Amino acid sequence: MTSYFDLDALRASDYGSYQIVSRAANQKSGAVYVDVSKITNIGKEYRFRLAQASLDHESARAAAARAAATPPPPVVEKPAEPQISMAEIEAEQRADLKRAADQARATNRLNEYAAVGLEDTQHNAELIKNFVNNSAAKGYWSFEIVEVAIQTLGNKLTWKPEVVEQPAPTSVEPQEVLQTLPDGTRQLPLNATNAQVGRASKEQAKDYLKRINGGKMWQPRASGSFGSRF
Repeated sequence: MTSYFDLDALRASDYGSYQIVSRAANQKSGAVYVDVSKITNIGKEYRFRLAQASLDHESARAAAARAAATPPPPVVEKPAEPQISMAEIEAEQRADLKRAADQARATNRLNEYAAVGLEDTQHNAELIKNFVNNSAAKGYWSFEIVEVAIQTLGNKLTWKPEVVEQPAPTSVEPQEVLQTLPDGTRQLPLNATNAQVGRASKEQAKDYLKRINGGKMWQPRASGSFGSRF
């Protein structure tokens, strides 16, 4: 599905998104239609920003069309506005900073939901944006409004299916079965310690050497580089 963008407006408000759309459309200015889902190598944050920008541009275009079809209202002279005090300017700056911080937290929260399965689609972006715009927040983005949107929209949003990893099969090592020898003692285990071998009876020692050497008589062998010659 293609989305409408005003490249000139996008360049003024979000230069990073402008670069992505202008390259995809191979156009530097004017109005374009771009299928955002076919743009690769961009993160979830930019997909969300592109979806929001497209909706804003569509609204602006519709408003411009309505204004062009309606005759302008008569000009009414307004009284001179009082000068704004420094306190008011500082209050506006603090409000702008808070809005930017809240918007960043909202974006981070959406990214966290995407990390646990919320699909990064135009469908989900528009549902969440419309909820925020039509809620009591009136388009004000914050961590809290994102939480409310996700909980309220529920099954209307699409999520990636959960992948359950199957545990790897564990191998069980067979246990050695020890037999009783003619002298009444039990066989030594193949992993017997030197102490166990030293305490073994004659029958246990013979049986152990026979089993450990695969039925062959055990013979001492010279070590070192010359040992292999004899």
